Amino acid sequence: MNDVKKFFHVPVMVEEVLYYLDVSPGKIFLDCTIGGGGHAEAILNKSYPDGMVIGIDRDISAVSFSKQRLSKFGTRVFIFHELFTNMEKILVKMNISKVDGILFDLGVSSHQLEASERGFSFMQDGPLDMRMDNTKGETVAGMINKANIFELERVFKEMGELKQAKAIAKAIVEERKRFPIKTTAQLTKIITKVIKGKRGRIHPATKAFLALRIWVNDELRQLSEGIEKGFSLLNPNGRMVVISFHSLEDRIVKQKFRSFAKNFVTSFKANILTPKPVTPSLVEKKENPRGRSAKLRAITKVKRGDNK
Repeated sequence: MNDVKKFFHVPVMVEEVLYYLDVSPGKIFLDCTIGGGGHAEAILNKSYPDGMVIGIDRDISAVSFSKQRLSKFGTRVFIFHELFTNMEKILVKMNISKVDGILFDLGVSSHQLEASERGFSFMQDGPLDMRMDNTKGETVAGMINKANIFELERVFKEMGELKQAKAIAKAIVEERKRFPIKTTAQLTKIITKVIKGKRGRIHPATKAFLALRIWVNDELRQLSEGIEKGFSLLNPNGRMVVISFHSLEDRIVKQKFRSFAKNFVTSFKANILTPKPVTPSLVEKKENPRGRSAKLRAITKVKRGDNK
């Protein structure tokens, strides 16, 4: 257990999460992306002696690891291998109707990036997988070897915001006529040939790999649906915190929160607690470089007309 920081990513902005979730004893919190359990552990410590955390993760290795890490908290923590879009089903099983706080910590863990067999990183060769839940569903290799050129272009343009989307899609289609694209090294080589001579501060394959990861895991649709469901499951004065790591995620979070704040359909709306996203301190960015792009947004659920 001493290898927690090495195995999963160091949780970002822990103190900020505790503050914006308003963690205290007696409350129930839903951690929709429990990962290595870093945020959950902090919430459980702060909500002692009777605060509860319900954790969800689609990565079976994260579920196994966080169960071991958090076992010392006994019946104050429950962890499920599930999509967070199924959070309502989980709460029904537990006979819980509403919760006091919900956390989404998006992105990929160090464990996922550094495990070559998961295929998330272009930095090492491995099978082109990228599934958050590697127990089911189709891999990136399966998808890019059969998708048509127009779908591939859409993925790289919309999910990777790449100007070279059309050229990358064409190169993939041409290459797979010769050999099936099965590994991260194969794909990286194709991409770097297309973007050769146009490198900026980041590796040419960075945005393309991000686009494919979002695509294979249906991340943007699930994030939008998860935030919607989460808001409906908050108690009055309950809070939601979302930590995003790229502009597409952050845009969805910002738009959803604004729509909740303008809600005229139900008797509840959101008060936005973070007019501008909260980012890690300079010290934290230095100590935890992988968290430097994190943006935290938070809301509280209130009755319409209540501006607390």
